[in-house]
Amino acid sequence: MQCRHVAHADVQEEVVPAGEHEDRHHLWHGKSVVVEALDQRAAERANLGEDQRLDGASQGGEIDIGMEAGDQAARHESPDAFGAGGRGDADDLGEVAHLDPRVALEFVHDLAVDSIEDRIFTHLPNVRGPRPKAAAVWCTVLLMSRTARAMDIGSQPFEHEELRVIDGPRSGATIAVAIHSSARGPAIGGCRIRSYPQWRDGIDDVLRLSKAMTLKCVLAELPHGGGKTVAVLPDGPTPRDRRRDLVADIADAVAQLDGRYLTGPDIGSTSQDMALIHSLAHGWAFCRPEAQGGSGDSSVATARGVIAALNAAVAHVYGKDSVSGLRVGVIGFGSVGRLVSQKLAADGADLIVSDINTGLRPDVERSDASWTTSDLLQEQLDVLVPAAAGGLLNSKSVTTCQTPLIVGPANNQLANDEVAPLLQQRGITWVPDVVASAGGIIHAVCREELGFDETAAGTRIDAIGARVTRILEDAKARNISPLLAAHDYAGLNQAAD
Repeated sequence: MQCRHVAHADVQEEVVPAGEHEDRHHLWHGKSVVVEALDQRAAERANLGEDQRLDGASQGGEIDIGMEAGDQAARHESPDAFGAGGRGDADDLGEVAHLDPRVALEFVHDLAVDSIEDRIFTHLPNVRGPRPKAAAVWCTVLLMSRTARAMDIGSQPFEHEELRVIDGPRSGATIAVAIHSSARGPAIGGCRIRSYPQWRDGIDDVLRLSKAMTLKCVLAELPHGGGKTVAVLPDGPTPRDRRRDLVADIADAVAQLDGRYLTGPDIGSTSQDMALIHSLAHGWAFCRPEAQGGSGDSSVATARGVIAALNAAVAHVYGKDSVSGLRVGVIGFGSVGRLVSQKLAADGADLIVSDINTGLRPDVERSDASWTTSDLLQEQLDVLVPAAAGGLLNSKSVTTCQTPLIVGPANNQLANDEVAPLLQQRGITWVPDVVASAGGIIHAVCREELGFDETAAGTRIDAIGARVTRILEDAKARNISPLLAAHDYAGLNQAAD
């Protein structure tokens, strides 16, 4: 059999031919480490206890890379190209990581493609021992950890503390969990379950969303950092009998982070999903149904926060204390978009709604709103409310946008931060989504962790309006984008802490 070890540039790959089982010694940061080749029977006999040896073949375990912050980790050499294995998934994950020499990375399980190849990573000082699973299973695992404030991953900095990507052993779905920061407390962020054109798009999404969650928590003055889960589905609906398998795989990924990350509902996940994750992952999930001791569906609180942000922005831009008479377009009629639309219609807005699901048209029209299939970014509106998936606002779309005010709950509305000054230059006021969409996490943390009653939690959510007013006034006074003003406001909050 072969044992392949690829981790840092200064730890060279070692290929051990079948039948040879002697230890291979290398230097890693000046320390002697051992890469050991084990055949199946030897693996079954391996002592997996105190010596912290990991064998993915016999245990179905995972390698958890947990380097210490500030470690002077292998900054001397450029990384070797990744791609030693025969499995396409592994090589594709390697493209994402680009094996920065300060990122520790390893894969477990190539057996599905190469029956004679098994990667084993043992006795390294930055590796913890295996966490046994309920059953012996095979999975592909990518783990990355930050060893410095920022690392170059290709052309983009890797600013996160950890990225974990697995093939769910029950569901087969690609599941990614990212922790951007735990400086203020355990990372929190929702569990997004949806299809993507490529699984790597899901990786991009989990990195962007988790980073945004850090800023959201700071702005909301919550004792948490940012994290996120993304489960990448194949095209088409997930069979009902496979749904539990998928959620159980997500629960495993959450549990293995030892409480450093707590999840909650997001696109594609529900309070019932959170109840299952809560039961399987040591309680590390928010927003279970109220009857089961949780804070319930987060959509109501998220919508309340959006309305608070929208009313404050309308007052800032139009000098009005209501949306009455304003032409408002809502993109997305999901759980939050529906609640926001209903409130806007009740407050007298001239409402127009679009959604990729044309089957929602009857529901929209019953909500005293008009239905359209046109691109609302191109419509003459007073207010645009993005309430679907992110990335709506990019360098091309903002050049033709006809709306003076944009505020809504969709996460990551900007394709990148460079879009914010483009909006400012065009005279479009955009309320950062990390502010507008924070009602759900504020409610969950206040109710489930901080011991607030419903009235007190609601007061904290309504304070989003005052926060929006301050950010927009600061942006106007200094002639900067609201995004930059929000970052500055977050810096003040952190300084106050």
